[in-house]
Formats: sequence, C-alpha cells, structure tokens
Amino acid sequence: MRRYLKPLRIFYFLFFIFIPLNLFGEIKLKMCDDKNGWPPFIYRKNNKTIGASYEILDMIFRKNRIKYTINFMSWHDCIFAASQNIEANGIMNASYNRKRARFFYYSRPLYQTKPAVFYSIKKYTNGLNLRRLNDLKKFKICGIRGYNYAHYKLGSTLMTQLGDMKKVFRGLSYGGCEIFPSEVEIPFGLALIGKLRIGSDIEWKRIPGIKYNNFYLMLSKKYVHARKVLGIVNREVKRLRKMGTEKMVFQKYLPNF
Repeated sequence: MRRYLKPLRIFYFLFFIFIPLNLFGEIKLKMCDDKNGWPPFIYRKNNKTIGASYEILDMIFRKNRIKYTINFMSWHDCIFAASQNIEANGIMNASYNRKRARFFYYSRPLYQTKPAVFYSIKKYTNGLNLRRLNDLKKFKICGIRGYNYAHYKLGSTLMTQLGDMKKVFRGLSYGGCEIFPSEVEIPFGLALIGKLRIGSDIEWKRIPGIKYNNFYLMLSKKYVHARKVLGIVNREVKRLRKMGTEKMVFQKYLPNF
C-alpha cells in the first residue's frame, strides 16, 4: 500500500502547482480606474484597455478564472465606489495611505514610480531651488482631487485641488500654481497618447529625500473574495517576476524599466 502513496502525493503536488488556483469556481470582480487614464500603466487606446500593470493583472486573472470588468470614472468617484464596494470591488493601480488602508486590502507592490515636482520656467527661470522634501511647503501647490500625496509629507500644507491634470498644467503655465507634485511617468504618459499638452515652459525636478512610490492592486475590505484574489495575485506576481515575464511586459511600455 505504501508504495502507491508516494506517487499519489507527487500527483497531488503537481496537480495543485500547475492548475489555475481557481479551477473549481469562477470569481467575479468589478474594477474601476481613472477615466483620464494612468499611462503607461493602464489607459484606453482605440477602444481597448492596455498598459503595463493592466497586462500583468489581465494575465493573472485569465489564468485563474477571475472574470473581471473595468469601469472608467473620475478618480474621486472610483475611490469612493470601491471603498464602499458599490459599483466596484477594487482598483488596479493605487498607492498606499493610512486613510485608504481603513477601507482596502493591498497586494504586494506591482511597480514603482519616481516622485517629482513640475514647475514653469516662466516663473523660475533659474530652476527650482529644492534641497529637501520640506522645501515643498514654501510654494503654492496644486494637486488633483482624490489623488494621494501622503508620501510628499505635506502635512496640513494648503493645496489647491483641481479636477484633472490638464487644469493643473494650465495653472502652472499661467500662474495659478507654482508646483505640482506628481510621478514623472504619468504626465509624460498622458502626453504620449494625446490626452495632455505639456507646455514648453514646463520642467520637472526630482525631490531630494523622497523614495520611489509603490503602486498596488487595492480591493475593498467589503468584497467577499478580497483576500482570496489578493493571495492569487501575490503568488502570481512573484512567479512572473521570477520568470522574467513581468520585466518583458513592462519594457514594452517603459523601455527603461
């Protein structure tokens, strides 16, 4: 009898390693994201959703029979809908802050971005004098309503919050804003697909003393399959990273990834 047990154990081990982790039941997942896009990580082109992080998650969801939809809406509405598990169960690309962590579970980091500040050389002809992170508080700051600025450590510093990135860049060029904290990749990604015009007067500068910013898949704590889906995503991301698949996908959209 014992001689049959060892092959049987091997069979079960291989079975559970190589089959999709959700073979015995399809999971339904409703995602939302910013209607303006978050290129090069997720955006719409020719009525099709594409992007580096989207492609990785799509690969994982399809393999594991997670049937998902994405509804694009304003970022503010997306955060609210997903936090309450109403029109969405989660968000594909989001950074961490304590307020969000009250409502969401996070995956392992999917990618990192370079935080910087954008400004106009019309006002700062000799460039922006930034020696430390705390120097940001000296400027008139503009941001986008609903975006996370916790990693810039602005505290109670007053920030003018506008509806989208177009309004922010107009503010930089015409004097309503002095600086705009943002990941470098996103404005240039939007410009690349024709959704944002960055004036010739606009420059950007890395901020001393600030780390790269991690982005995650974020699922509502009210979503019944949240922990199961995140467990699948975390294991698959680790596997794809080890295989080099993740790097190949990201290099399609970010050659210097």
